[in-house]
Amino acid sequence: MDKNAIALQARQIASKEDLLDLLNRMKMDEMAESGMADSFYPFTMKHINYYCNPNNVFHRFKQFSIKKKSGGTRQITAPRNQSFRLMLQYVNEIFKSLYVPSAYAMGFTEGRSVVTNANIHRGQNYVFNIDLKDFFPSIEQARVWKRLQLEPLCLQQPAANLLAGLCAMKVSSEDGAVKFVLPQGAPTSPILTNMICDKLDRRLAGLAKRFGLHYSRYADDITFSSMHNVYQEHGAFRKELERIITDQGFKMNTDKTRLQKHGSRQEVTGIIVSDKLNVTQKYVRDIRNILYKWDRYGSARAFNKFFPKYKAEKGHVSVRIAIAKVNTPEQMTLQMKIVEVLKENGAGSVGIRFEELPAEVLQSFRGQATESQAQDILSPLSSVQFISIASGKGGVGKSTVSVNMAVALARLGKKVGLIDADIYGFSVPDMMGVTEMPIVKEDRIYPVERLGVKVISMGFFVENNAPIVWRGPMLGKVLDQFFRDVEWGELDYLLLDLPPGTGDVALDIHQMLPASKEIVVTTPHPTAAFVAARAGAMALQTNHDILGVIENMAWYESKTGEKEFVFGQGGGPKLAEELRTKLLGQIPLGQPDWTEEDFAPSIYAENHPTGQIYLKIAEEIISTLNK
Repeated sequence: MDKNAIALQARQIASKEDLLDLLNRMKMDEMAESGMADSFYPFTMKHINYYCNPNNVFHRFKQFSIKKKSGGTRQITAPRNQSFRLMLQYVNEIFKSLYVPSAYAMGFTEGRSVVTNANIHRGQNYVFNIDLKDFFPSIEQARVWKRLQLEPLCLQQPAANLLAGLCAMKVSSEDGAVKFVLPQGAPTSPILTNMICDKLDRRLAGLAKRFGLHYSRYADDITFSSMHNVYQEHGAFRKELERIITDQGFKMNTDKTRLQKHGSRQEVTGIIVSDKLNVTQKYVRDIRNILYKWDRYGSARAFNKFFPKYKAEKGHVSVRIAIAKVNTPEQMTLQMKIVEVLKENGAGSVGIRFEELPAEVLQSFRGQATESQAQDILSPLSSVQFISIASGKGGVGKSTVSVNMAVALARLGKKVGLIDADIYGFSVPDMMGVTEMPIVKEDRIYPVERLGVKVISMGFFVENNAPIVWRGPMLGKVLDQFFRDVEWGELDYLLLDLPPGTGDVALDIHQMLPASKEIVVTTPHPTAAFVAARAGAMALQTNHDILGVIENMAWYESKTGEKEFVFGQGGGPKLAEELRTKLLGQIPLGQPDWTEEDFAPSIYAENHPTGQIYLKIAEEIISTLNK
């Protein structure tokens, strides 16, 4: 998409769906231009909902410190993952299509640089430098939101609200106050600061004109220069300057205010401007030395020689840590503690790289857990194997497959638990003929056992089949209770009947589990298989393994023994091929036999032909997982 097309669509954003559509169009166009259209994976509403909330610190931004040239450290905040980084980059392109920085803004602007900035002030008798204190953290989300609605952007209020939320971050001050501010290091922060400073630039440029001065701004570095001196501390210029800066919601850093006179080495954004543009002699010597080593010994030896020195000068420490599970809140806590300890011991900045411990290493620690750790089935030390049953859409028989797979595994002597995680469409208790209710003792929930399977479902906790209208956080709490507060006892397998599709609840479950094997259920229809591929993609995206594909409703067998392919053919094998896994089995369309005495309307008897198919699939699963 060109800038005009982006700008046109951006001004029409009235909802999250509109923003999602624009971001995905930009992403698709970029990947198509790079010849990678086949690898396109769209942003989802889950991404938008999560990333637009500045409260969600984890999975949004990571922080590290770099050493300033003048001393002290600068806190840098960068997107934590590739998905969020890409989203912010596309948002930045939206801003660039709508906004052109003022003539006085030299930083973060195409065609302008520190050299452009310095050139304005070359050969002057007086160069006056000002630094704005806490520049990025002083710009709050509400200010960004208001600015996005003004000329020349003119975004609708919903779009401004969404974009401001994407670009801001929650921070806490030393006194405990909470603010939402622009993070220094995010792709969108530079252009947003230029937008916010438009009025400041106009007023300071007017002040410069009144006193016969040159004016420019590079981010938070403000420079005035002239042949005459108007910079006296209590003079008219200084008083008006401080008033304008305060008026615009900024503060001067008095420790960095300096007046450089002709005859001394005058610097503007690191460039010497006394007579002609130049850099320091030390900088020249260092570059020459590096180039010499590079030319004589090669880039690798030059890097090994100078990079450690660079890190030492910056006070940088690199740490590599292997843990049981990455991308968890526990990792975030550990990271913050490590950074705190290292900085207390003199580190200027800290870089941390996490990786997961190999399965064989984790296995060596099993059996050494405490009693409480052993009871937590979500602990990496737990021996329970999770099997998730997923589908791309509803109506393909995913829950039927789930209950029959659980019963088949139990018939083979395995200790099996089943969670009806289809929060909105729970059906497992009815399918299995469960009439009892779970028992609660001493804050522990004891599941109902039926046909050798321990069952827990939302259906047990909802009266009269009432609809579920809870929001995500409430559902997340319920799911967490299903794992942590249920007395499962000893289990070999815990099956999860996932919600259909790739919505919030399904994603939360994937992220909650330490590891899982996934079975994807589809019908023979090509469209169903196409949609089911998304569920498989989610599993892969969250580092879970696909165990295989089950094709349900594969055919209908008439009384004459003839097979009628009611829903077509080929969906299951095609999906298995696309997900690079195996077809575990094909289940025919049919109705189980049941009696009033042993009522379980969706469970096939062990001697039933379909029951035998489920047993064969269960045997293959056991064989695969025991390898």
